[in-house]
This record gives sequence, structure tokens and C-alpha cells, in this order.
Amino acid sequence: MSEKKSLIYSEMELDPQHEYFVHLYEVPLDDEEALREAVEAMQLNLYEMTEKAVQPQRASAQAARRKAENFAALCAVVDAPERAGWLEKDLLDAAAEQAVLSVRMQERLTRYIRARRRGAAPETAVWVSEKGNWRKFMAVLKDLPK
Repeated sequence: MSEKKSLIYSEMELDPQHEYFVHLYEVPLDDEEALREAVEAMQLNLYEMTEKAVQPQRASAQAARRKAENFAALCAVVDAPERAGWLEKDLLDAAAEQAVLSVRMQERLTRYIRARRRGAAPETAVWVSEKGNWRKFMAVLKDLPK
């Protein structure tokens, strides 16, 4: 059996941008006061995180609004008049200079670019860029008279 000399515990924090941070603390086992404070801190953290978990709709709505705003900003970068005629990869690179693109955001922006290239209005291209709507859009284009 090993001789443990300290206790390591974690504390989670949710910042205003709705990102979680995990803090690790080490407490010596022979310090009763420090152990008591660690237990109190763990209980308080559990209570705070439970309280925040009770309000997911507000956090989800804010995250969705922020995501929509970020996507609108990226669409503005792609639709800029000085970028007309640029290749798809170059447009994605220009957008990546403005924000960090996740794989999903890059895929969505690619669908947006392709829809705009096929003549879709910006609002329609935003709808098309959402997952699952590309096939519907292509089916409608296919059915249009040439």
C-alpha cells in the first residue's frame, strides 16, 4: 500500500463566455485545517456548479446567439466585394484569419460559399449552410427549369 502525503482535488469554474476551467489543488494530509478548507471549497464548488447547471437554457441561448453572430461575421468576410472571384480555400483562409474555425464551422462556411456561388441570397445561403439543408437546396436547384 502506498503512503499518500497529499490530497489532490479539482474545482470547476464557468466563466462569462461559458467556458469551463478546471483548477487542481494539492493539500497535505497532515494539515487538518487545510483539509477542512478543501472539503468546504469542494462543497461550495459543487453547490455553485449545480446552481449554474439549473439554468442551461439561458447559457444555451447566449451560446447560440454568440455562434450566430460569429457565423454572420465570417459570412461578411466571405461576401466582401474585394474577395469576389477568390477560390474557396482562399476564402476559408481569410475567414480563419478573423476567427478560429472548428471543423464544423469550416464545413458550414464551405456550404455557405458553395450556396452563394450557385446564386443563393445571403439569407438563403445561411439556411443552406445549416447541417441537413444542403441536400434540400440541391434538390430544389435540380428541379428548377434551366
